[in-house]
Amino acid sequence: MYENTFSPPPTPPPPEVRHSKVGVASFILGIASLLFLCVGFLIAFGYGMSIGIQNPMNPQIDSSSPLILVASAVMCLAPLLSLVGLGLGIAGMLEKEAKKTLGVIGLALNGLILLAYCSLTLVGLLGGGGILGF
Repeated sequence: MYENTFSPPPTPPPPEVRHSKVGVASFILGIASLLFLCVGFLIAFGYGMSIGIQNPMNPQIDSSSPLILVASAVMCLAPLLSLVGLGLGIAGMLEKEAKKTLGVIGLALNGLILLAYCSLTLVGLLGGGGILGF
């Protein structure tokens, strides 16, 4: 008798899930921290190599050299950026309704950079004191 001519309304498309903004910030800080650590290491290594080439028998490193001060400042910024990135990575992982991929990558990257920085610092402290025999 009666035909159903009404169709149900179309279902709206699901909302687009985007990356967490703090996760993206954590990832960017991890990349910046890695670059700072590498640049500082390269500056210090290059300065040491140039001192060693100029005077191979008795290299004297001037600790107040502008290159050493720049390398030290750049390398000291790396763990600070990583600490901030670590916190942002944790916050990015805890956000609901957002992709957590960059938060997880940022958390892992910043954690590895902090671990590398602490390891390099420990080797430098132990090696400078003669404990490891370097």
